[in-house]
Amino acid sequence: MKKTLVAVAIVLILVVVGFLIYRAKSPDVSPEVLSERITAEPITVTTLEQRVLLKEMETGPEREVPTTATTSVGAIITTTPTGRALLEAEKNKTILDYNTVTEIKEHKEKDSNFLSGGAVWSRVEKLAGQGEFFEIQTRNAVAVVRGTSFGLWFKDGLTRLWVTEGVVSFFAKDPVTGIVDQASEVRVMPGGKASRQDNGKIVQGTLTTKDTQDKWFVYNNPSYTLPVAPKKAPVVEQPKVQQPNTRQQGAAPLPAVKPQAPAPAAPPESQPQPKPETKPIEPQVQTQPEAYKPLEIYSVSPTSIEEGSQERVSANGMNMQHAKSVMLGEYALSFTPVSESSLSFPISNIPPSTYSLIIIDDRGEKHSLTRALTITAKKVSEPIQINPQIQTIPKLQNPLIKIPNLIR
Repeated sequence: MKKTLVAVAIVLILVVVGFLIYRAKSPDVSPEVLSERITAEPITVTTLEQRVLLKEMETGPEREVPTTATTSVGAIITTTPTGRALLEAEKNKTILDYNTVTEIKEHKEKDSNFLSGGAVWSRVEKLAGQGEFFEIQTRNAVAVVRGTSFGLWFKDGLTRLWVTEGVVSFFAKDPVTGIVDQASEVRVMPGGKASRQDNGKIVQGTLTTKDTQDKWFVYNNPSYTLPVAPKKAPVVEQPKVQQPNTRQQGAAPLPAVKPQAPAPAAPPESQPQPKPETKPIEPQVQTQPEAYKPLEIYSVSPTSIEEGSQERVSANGMNMQHAKSVMLGEYALSFTPVSESSLSFPISNIPPSTYSLIIIDDRGEKHSLTRALTITAKKVSEPIQINPQIQTIPKLQNPLIKIPNLIR
């Protein structure tokens, strides 16, 4: 019995000491955040352009993400002036532009991110569950959606929203207290935009040609075209027939004539009367925006290459112009677009193995070809060994010396 009590006491002491050490390492983490990090689905962070930094907690250390990393609620993702990143959850994808800082606030039925500065573009699947929605907050505004594609900017107290698909609810938020004004809701439709400066009113508008030529807009919507308003068909007016004036100036008024029954119509003359010429109405053709054609990978050439080779590898498929980043396994590569059906990349110093090719397109979607390329170990040439038993004939010093004829 004594041994059992001693064992239980030791276990309790170890548990208490472990808890104190854990709390000492993360003193500012609330139990609610810890619980949500354990139960929430993971979020994948992928580096599209170097460099991307990840901090698991507000008080935790910051580390670089060379290729991909998994994180959850409480994480802060920062892109440098040359870095871009992709955040992937189960039902939404968000691309971070250069110089952007965002924090993952919630990730359950409700997904909530806080944009401290920079620009993001999100694509959210249609959410049908009760209480499900996705939102991004800034210091003075909130964008809430249930399935759409939209971009959000925040800099110097100005929040800007552009919508290309679906409907976004845009709310004003007190920059000091953080309280959202529910009565200020503005519903922004596809092709629309909204903005709010500091604590001012929400301003609505429609996307312009200049907006769609913005570099960040083109990066996320390369095939987008503004909707064309239908034109009304022109109205053709009938020619007016001018009645001759039978009255002369100063003449007495004509006596009233009693109306009589109309005379029978005269037979038609042999010569047909010319009809007024009318031009046919040409139908107005409304141009429809070209449908987005997704990227596809068919093959790579060559499929096997020696380690350290200077030869470039070609990836073949369709709509390769949408490629934004290329990875061989976990190694990010530089690449050169060749045409709409191919791109090429070097293998650099990648070690020997068999790798899958991964291409991330301009919508943040991954396309992969498993076991696409095999890098073989570099062959080491062996020195040529000479058999010591084989003797060479010495060269004659004087080529004019004749060899005696041994055959008599």
